[in-house]
Amino acid sequence: MYIHFPWFWIVLLQRDALCSRDDSASLLQSKTDVKRGQLHSTISTNVTKIAIYTTNFGGYDPITDHDIADVPDGVRAFYFSDSQTLKKNARALQKWKKQGWEIIPYKLLPGNEVMEPERLTSRELKFTPPDWLLHGSWDWLIHYDSHYYLNAKNLLPFLQQREHMALVLHDYCYFYKECCGEGNGSKCFEHDMDLLLNGRALRAQRSNEKMIEWRGIVEKRIEDKNLTLPHYFDMHLLMRNLKHRKANQVTNAFKKIFNKLHEFQRDQSLVPVYLHDSNVTEIDAVSSAELWKVLGFHATGWHTRHNLVWLPSLDHRTV
Repeated sequence: MYIHFPWFWIVLLQRDALCSRDDSASLLQSKTDVKRGQLHSTISTNVTKIAIYTTNFGGYDPITDHDIADVPDGVRAFYFSDSQTLKKNARALQKWKKQGWEIIPYKLLPGNEVMEPERLTSRELKFTPPDWLLHGSWDWLIHYDSHYYLNAKNLLPFLQQREHMALVLHDYCYFYKECCGEGNGSKCFEHDMDLLLNGRALRAQRSNEKMIEWRGIVEKRIEDKNLTLPHYFDMHLLMRNLKHRKANQVTNAFKKIFNKLHEFQRDQSLVPVYLHDSNVTEIDAVSSAELWKVLGFHATGWHTRHNLVWLPSLDHRTV
Protein backbone atom coordinates (compact mmCIF):
# COMPACT_ATOMS: atom_id res chain seq x y z
CA MET A 1 0.00 0.00 0.00
CA TYR A 2 1.38 3.40 -0.97
CA ILE A 3 0.61 6.60 0.79
CA HIS A 4 1.68 10.18 0.23
CA PHE A 5 3.37 12.57 2.48
CA PRO A 6 5.17 15.66 1.38
CA TRP A 7 8.88 15.13 1.04
CA PHE A 8 11.47 16.36 3.49
CA TRP A 9 14.51 18.53 3.58
CA ILE A 10 17.07 19.53 6.15
CA VAL A 11 19.25 22.53 6.15
CA LEU A 12 22.85 21.76 5.01
CA LEU A 13 26.10 23.67 5.36
CA GLN A 14 29.51 24.04 3.96
CA ARG A 15 32.89 22.39 4.09
CA ASP A 16 36.15 24.00 5.20
CA ALA A 17 38.59 22.76 2.57
CA LEU A 18 36.24 23.64 -0.29
CA CYS A 19 34.68 26.78 1.10
CA SER A 20 35.75 29.79 -0.94
CA ARG A 21 34.96 33.31 -1.97
CA ASP A 22 33.81 32.90 -5.53
CA ASP A 23 32.06 35.18 -7.96
CA SER A 24 28.82 34.84 -6.01
CA ALA A 25 30.22 36.29 -2.81
CA SER A 26 28.06 39.37 -3.30
CA LEU A 27 25.04 37.19 -2.58
CA LEU A 28 26.19 36.62 0.98
CA GLN A 29 24.44 38.62 3.61
CA SER A 30 26.58 41.29 5.22
CA LYS A 31 26.46 39.39 8.50
CA THR A 32 28.28 36.44 6.93
CA ASP A 33 31.92 36.32 5.86
CA VAL A 34 33.02 32.93 4.62
CA LYS A 35 36.69 32.03 4.95
CA ARG A 36 38.51 28.71 4.97
CA GLY A 37 36.67 26.65 7.55
CA GLN A 38 35.10 29.59 9.34
CA LEU A 39 31.87 31.52 9.41
CA HIS A 40 31.92 34.92 11.09
CA SER A 41 28.79 36.72 12.20
CA THR A 42 28.20 40.24 13.44
CA ILE A 43 24.81 39.30 14.90
CA SER A 44 24.44 37.40 18.11
CA THR A 45 21.94 38.95 20.44
CA ASN A 46 20.10 35.65 20.91
CA VAL A 47 21.43 32.25 21.82
CA THR A 48 21.45 30.06 18.74
CA LYS A 49 20.06 26.65 19.58
CA ILE A 50 19.52 25.28 16.09
CA ALA A 51 21.28 25.45 12.73
CA ILE A 52 19.51 24.31 9.59
CA TYR A 53 20.90 23.95 6.11
CA THR A 54 20.10 22.76 2.63
CA THR A 55 22.01 22.36 -0.61
CA ASN A 56 21.42 22.74 -4.33
CA PHE A 57 24.27 22.05 -6.73
CA GLY A 58 24.30 22.19 -10.51
CA GLY A 59 20.66 23.24 -10.64
CA TYR A 60 19.70 19.78 -9.35
CA ASP A 61 16.41 21.34 -8.26
CA PRO A 62 15.02 24.75 -9.21
CA ILE A 63 15.62 27.28 -6.44
CA THR A 64 12.10 28.06 -5.36
CA ASP A 65 10.89 31.59 -4.67
CA HIS A 66 7.98 30.40 -2.53
CA ASP A 67 7.41 28.11 0.46
CA ILE A 68 10.59 29.42 2.09
CA ALA A 69 10.96 28.88 5.83
CA ASP A 70 11.15 32.00 8.00
CA VAL A 71 14.20 31.93 10.24
CA PRO A 72 13.15 32.71 13.85
CA ASP A 73 15.28 33.84 16.78
CA GLY A 74 17.56 31.10 18.02
CA VAL A 75 18.01 29.57 14.55
CA ARG A 76 20.67 30.05 11.87
CA ALA A 77 19.84 28.89 8.34
CA PHE A 78 22.27 28.27 5.46
CA TYR A 79 21.75 27.62 1.75
CA PHE A 80 24.77 26.02 0.01
CA SER A 81 25.22 26.11 -3.72
CA ASP A 82 27.84 26.42 -6.44
CA SER A 83 28.63 29.79 -8.02
CA GLN A 84 26.96 29.03 -11.36
CA THR A 85 23.67 28.02 -9.74
CA LEU A 86 23.80 31.07 -7.47
CA LYS A 87 24.25 33.42 -10.41
CA LYS A 88 21.36 31.89 -12.36
CA ASN A 89 19.02 32.14 -9.36
CA ALA A 90 20.01 35.47 -7.85
CA ARG A 91 16.44 36.80 -7.84
CA ALA A 92 14.98 33.78 -6.03
CA LEU A 93 17.86 33.80 -3.54
CA GLN A 94 17.07 37.37 -2.58
CA LYS A 95 13.77 36.07 -1.20
CA TRP A 96 15.63 33.45 0.83
CA LYS A 97 17.83 36.18 2.27
CA LYS A 98 14.79 38.24 3.19
CA GLN A 99 13.49 35.25 5.14
CA GLY A 100 16.73 35.16 7.13
CA TRP A 101 18.77 32.60 5.18
CA GLU A 102 22.51 32.98 4.64
CA ILE A 103 23.71 32.05 1.16
CA ILE A 104 26.97 30.08 1.06
CA PRO A 105 28.97 29.63 -2.18
CA TYR A 106 30.60 26.21 -2.19
CA LYS A 107 32.99 24.46 -4.57
CA LEU A 108 32.06 21.14 -6.11
CA LEU A 109 33.99 17.98 -5.36
CA PRO A 110 35.36 16.04 -8.33
CA GLY A 111 32.97 13.30 -9.32
CA ASN A 112 33.72 9.73 -10.35
CA GLU A 113 32.21 7.00 -12.53
CA VAL A 114 29.44 6.43 -9.95
CA MET A 115 28.66 9.83 -8.46
CA GLU A 116 28.53 13.08 -10.40
CA PRO A 117 30.16 16.13 -8.70
CA GLU A 118 26.82 17.68 -7.70
CA ARG A 119 25.48 14.63 -5.87
CA LEU A 120 28.78 13.75 -4.22
CA THR A 121 29.15 17.31 -2.92
CA SER A 122 25.62 17.33 -1.54
CA ARG A 123 26.29 14.02 0.26
CA GLU A 124 29.52 15.41 1.67
CA LEU A 125 27.68 18.32 3.25
CA LYS A 126 24.83 16.12 4.40
CA PHE A 127 26.96 13.60 6.26
CA THR A 128 30.32 15.31 6.85
CA PRO A 129 29.71 19.05 7.21
CA PRO A 130 32.68 21.34 7.96
CA ASP A 131 33.91 21.76 11.51
CA TRP A 132 32.51 25.27 11.85
CA LEU A 133 29.05 23.88 11.19
CA LEU A 134 29.42 20.67 13.14
CA HIS A 135 30.96 22.37 16.17
CA GLY A 136 29.14 25.70 16.21
CA SER A 137 27.30 27.26 19.13
CA TRP A 138 24.06 25.41 18.32
CA ASP A 139 22.78 22.25 20.01
CA TRP A 140 21.02 20.78 16.96
CA LEU A 141 22.09 20.60 13.32
CA ILE A 142 19.35 19.92 10.77
CA HIS A 143 19.65 19.12 7.09
CA TYR A 144 16.73 18.73 4.71
CA ASP A 145 16.45 18.52 0.94
CA SER A 146 15.99 21.79 -0.90
CA HIS A 147 12.67 20.77 -2.45
CA TYR A 148 11.00 20.56 0.98
CA TYR A 149 9.46 23.07 3.35
CA LEU A 150 9.82 23.03 7.12
CA ASN A 151 8.29 25.44 9.67
CA ALA A 152 11.39 26.44 11.60
CA LYS A 153 9.35 28.37 14.19
CA ASN A 154 8.12 25.11 15.69
CA LEU A 155 11.50 23.38 15.80
CA LEU A 156 12.58 24.30 19.33
CA PRO A 157 9.65 22.74 21.26
CA PHE A 158 9.71 19.75 18.90
CA LEU A 159 13.39 19.12 19.64
CA GLN A 160 13.17 19.89 23.35
CA GLN A 161 10.90 16.86 23.66
CA ARG A 162 13.68 14.77 22.09
CA GLU A 163 16.77 15.97 23.94
CA HIS A 164 17.54 12.39 24.96
CA MET A 165 17.80 11.35 21.29
CA ALA A 166 21.03 11.38 19.30
CA LEU A 167 19.12 11.59 16.00
CA VAL A 168 15.63 12.45 14.83
CA LEU A 169 14.80 10.94 11.44
CA HIS A 170 11.79 10.41 9.19
CA ASP A 171 10.28 6.93 9.46
CA TYR A 172 10.21 5.27 6.02
CA CYS A 173 7.09 3.28 6.83
CA TYR A 174 4.84 5.99 5.33
CA PHE A 175 6.01 4.60 2.00
CA TYR A 176 5.44 0.93 2.80
CA LYS A 177 2.87 0.32 5.50
CA GLU A 178 3.83 -3.33 6.05
CA CYS A 179 7.09 -2.27 7.68
CA CYS A 180 5.55 0.12 10.21
CA GLY A 181 6.28 -0.58 13.86
CA GLU A 182 9.53 -1.10 15.73
CA GLY A 183 11.49 -4.14 14.63
CA ASN A 184 10.31 -4.06 11.01
CA GLY A 185 13.15 -2.04 9.49
CA SER A 186 14.40 -5.07 7.57
CA LYS A 187 11.09 -5.21 5.67
CA CYS A 188 11.56 -1.57 4.67
CA PHE A 189 15.13 -2.37 3.60
CA GLU A 190 13.92 -5.18 1.33
CA HIS A 191 11.18 -3.00 -0.13
CA ASP A 192 13.57 -0.12 -0.81
CA MET A 193 16.15 -2.37 -2.46
CA ASP A 194 13.47 -3.97 -4.64
CA LEU A 195 12.40 -0.54 -5.84
CA LEU A 196 15.93 0.66 -6.53
CA LEU A 197 17.08 -2.49 -8.29
CA ASN A 198 13.86 -3.06 -10.23
CA GLY A 199 11.12 -0.42 -10.22
CA ARG A 200 13.51 2.55 -10.08
CA ALA A 201 16.61 1.06 -11.66
CA LEU A 202 17.56 4.35 -13.35
CA ARG A 203 18.21 5.93 -9.95
CA ALA A 204 21.04 3.58 -9.11
CA GLN A 205 22.11 1.97 -12.37
CA ARG A 206 25.78 2.98 -12.01
CA SER A 207 26.10 1.16 -8.69
CA ASN A 208 23.74 -1.78 -9.20
CA GLU A 209 26.43 -4.40 -8.67
CA LYS A 210 27.56 -2.79 -5.42
CA MET A 211 23.97 -2.54 -4.23
CA ILE A 212 23.28 -6.20 -4.98
CA GLU A 213 26.43 -7.08 -3.05
CA TRP A 214 25.38 -4.83 -0.15
CA ARG A 215 21.92 -6.37 -0.06
CA GLY A 216 23.45 -9.82 0.31
CA ILE A 217 25.73 -8.68 3.12
CA VAL A 218 22.87 -7.09 5.08
CA GLU A 219 20.53 -10.05 4.59
CA LYS A 220 23.23 -12.48 5.76
CA ARG A 221 23.92 -10.41 8.88
CA ILE A 222 20.21 -10.26 9.72
CA GLU A 223 19.92 -14.00 9.21
CA ASP A 224 22.95 -14.57 11.47
CA LYS A 225 21.36 -12.29 14.08
CA ASN A 226 24.29 -9.88 14.30
CA LEU A 227 22.34 -7.00 12.77
CA THR A 228 18.95 -5.59 13.73
CA LEU A 229 17.08 -2.80 11.96
CA PRO A 230 14.39 -1.49 14.33
CA HIS A 231 13.45 1.18 11.79
CA TYR A 232 14.29 2.32 8.29
CA PHE A 233 14.59 5.99 7.39
CA ASP A 234 13.78 8.36 4.57
CA MET A 235 16.85 10.58 4.45
CA HIS A 236 15.18 13.74 3.15
CA LEU A 237 15.43 14.96 6.75
CA LEU A 238 18.29 14.59 9.21
CA MET A 239 18.33 16.08 12.72
CA ARG A 240 21.52 15.68 14.77
CA ASN A 241 21.77 16.34 18.51
CA LEU A 242 25.29 17.74 18.75
CA LYS A 243 25.26 17.71 22.56
CA HIS A 244 24.29 14.06 22.90
CA ARG A 245 26.78 11.70 24.57
CA LYS A 246 26.90 9.67 21.34
CA ALA A 247 27.42 12.61 18.99
CA ASN A 248 30.94 11.38 18.19
CA GLN A 249 29.64 7.92 17.29
CA VAL A 250 27.15 9.54 14.92
CA THR A 251 29.95 11.57 13.34
CA ASN A 252 32.09 8.46 12.85
CA ALA A 253 29.19 6.51 11.34
CA PHE A 254 28.41 9.34 8.93
CA LYS A 255 32.05 9.56 7.81
CA LYS A 256 31.91 5.87 6.89
CA ILE A 257 28.64 6.40 5.04
CA PHE A 258 30.09 9.25 3.00
CA ASN A 259 33.16 7.17 2.11
CA LYS A 260 30.84 4.36 0.94
CA LEU A 261 28.90 6.85 -1.19
CA HIS A 262 31.86 7.20 -3.53
CA GLU A 263 30.79 3.83 -4.94
CA PHE A 264 27.13 3.74 -3.95
CA GLN A 265 24.46 6.06 -5.40
CA ARG A 266 21.87 5.86 -2.62
CA ASP A 267 22.34 6.49 1.09
CA GLN A 268 19.14 5.12 2.70
CA SER A 269 20.20 1.48 2.90
CA LEU A 270 23.54 2.42 4.46
CA VAL A 271 22.36 4.63 7.31
CA PRO A 272 20.65 2.13 9.67
CA VAL A 273 23.47 -0.39 9.26
CA TYR A 274 26.33 1.99 10.04
CA LEU A 275 24.40 3.49 12.96
CA HIS A 276 23.84 -0.01 14.35
CA ASP A 277 27.55 -0.79 14.01
CA SER A 278 28.41 2.44 15.86
CA ASN A 279 26.03 1.53 18.70
CA VAL A 280 23.76 4.51 18.02
CA THR A 281 20.32 3.35 19.11
CA GLU A 282 18.93 6.61 20.50
CA ILE A 283 17.02 7.46 17.33
CA ASP A 284 13.49 8.81 17.11
CA ALA A 285 11.81 7.60 13.91
CA VAL A 286 9.08 10.21 13.46
CA SER A 287 6.02 9.48 11.37
CA SER A 288 5.06 11.52 8.33
CA ALA A 289 1.81 12.50 10.03
CA GLU A 290 3.60 14.04 13.01
CA LEU A 291 6.20 15.83 10.90
CA TRP A 292 3.40 17.31 8.82
CA LYS A 293 1.27 18.24 11.82
CA VAL A 294 4.02 19.82 13.95
CA LEU A 295 6.53 21.13 11.41
CA GLY A 296 4.46 21.39 8.24
CA PHE A 297 7.10 19.28 6.56
CA HIS A 298 6.22 18.76 2.91
CA ALA A 299 7.65 18.68 -0.59
CA THR A 300 7.46 21.79 -2.75
CA GLY A 301 8.38 19.87 -5.90
CA TRP A 302 10.25 16.86 -7.27
CA HIS A 303 13.92 16.25 -7.91
CA THR A 304 14.13 17.17 -11.59
CA ARG A 305 16.67 14.43 -12.33
CA HIS A 306 14.54 11.80 -10.63
CA ASN A 307 11.40 12.48 -12.59
CA LEU A 308 12.42 9.97 -15.25
CA VAL A 309 11.04 7.07 -13.29
CA TRP A 310 7.61 6.07 -12.09
CA LEU A 311 6.67 6.96 -8.54
CA PRO A 312 3.65 5.64 -6.66
CA SER A 313 0.85 7.95 -5.64
CA LEU A 314 1.19 8.88 -1.98
CA ASP A 315 -1.13 10.35 0.59
CA HIS A 316 0.47 11.53 3.84
CA ARG A 317 -2.87 11.89 5.60
CA THR A 318 -3.34 8.12 5.87
CA VAL A 319 -0.34 7.48 8.14
